[in-house]
Amino acid sequence: MGRWQFDPETVTLFDAASGQQLRFEGVVPDRPYWLFRYRDPEIQYPIVVSGWPDQFVPREGNTWTIDHRDSAARWRAESGLRWPPYGLWRRVELAVSDALLCWPHCEATGPLPWKIVSLGGWFNGQWSRRIVRSRTRADDAAFEADEPETPSLTAPVAQPHAWRYIDCSPVAAKADLIGIQEIAPGQLYYRRDQEPRGYQRTMPHLVRDDGKAAMFPSGLSSYMYRFESYRAGAYFVYIDEDVFFRLDGGDGLGRWEFKLRDLKRVGLRDREHFRPDGLPASLFRGWRINEQWGQSIGPSPRLWETVSEALLDGWLAWTGKPGRLLDDPAHLKAVADGPYDPPPPLAESGISLNQKSRVEVEGGYVGGRFNRTFATEAWLLPET
Repeated sequence: MGRWQFDPETVTLFDAASGQQLRFEGVVPDRPYWLFRYRDPEIQYPIVVSGWPDQFVPREGNTWTIDHRDSAARWRAESGLRWPPYGLWRRVELAVSDALLCWPHCEATGPLPWKIVSLGGWFNGQWSRRIVRSRTRADDAAFEADEPETPSLTAPVAQPHAWRYIDCSPVAAKADLIGIQEIAPGQLYYRRDQEPRGYQRTMPHLVRDDGKAAMFPSGLSSYMYRFESYRAGAYFVYIDEDVFFRLDGGDGLGRWEFKLRDLKRVGLRDREHFRPDGLPASLFRGWRINEQWGQSIGPSPRLWETVSEALLDGWLAWTGKPGRLLDDPAHLKAVADGPYDPPPPLAESGISLNQKSRVEVEGGYVGGRFNRTFATEAWLLPET
């Protein structure tokens, strides 16, 4: 599937271009778990996985759980080191969860997994036993890129970062970056030596520990769904030392929701990265939807890894505040005067700014190919 190929004789998924592989080694002695082993040209790492049938899914498929706590303990016994370094663990986590989502039905492990859950690992700058990440097998009809991307094992690995919540009061209806330049049609630029500004006094926000990246709600987006019910979403801004853009999101059922399949107001922090024919492929990908809707812009594999991790870590660290990002009163009045069901009162419109227990990021890479419906969800287990 995608960049992964399966060898039934050795029960191994492998990527011939990168040299990465995931091999099934058997059942863990005295425990109902499987043991896999990840390898690439530089490292190897034991992976403990449990799998069981999911009675709530009306099709063949299982939920498999990667126990990074047990896996790390086995790695420590083999290596003699205390904790897996962030770069090592991040490479393993991304490759193994992706490979297992592409794992086929075979005699050794039975029906293919439809969901991969990861227990433990690096979260918001430190090793955590409480973090849980869930990834669901993507819809085959929703792949955007035809040619699978091969990861680079030689790219420099960033250090772990932590995000912190910064409050402000009162909250404005909108917030944005000040200082964006359009140096050519469609080419937005924000100087790398310029500290991001324009939102600090008007909107609660998240700041990365090195001060070089930030995220914040930018404004509200609401509509009447099928002329029946009021739906509210929001725009969010992400900026780091390389890029900035706006993405769609919102809140629902106690969680933050973000979509990475169609980024807007995309810009760069380095003039040298601009290309005559558009944005650099190392950071962004463009896919034509159809003649009517034109082209959507999504992150490259490298940027997706960075941004999706930032969204999951940062918005779980959002401690929030009471209150809401409210809708435009004129818009609510126009909706109320139209042929719709009544919208909510102004005080109940928009999205909540309080803390959420879960974060979901929609859109990402499976087998090196971007899929619009692929989703990653993260939450924290209760403290014990």
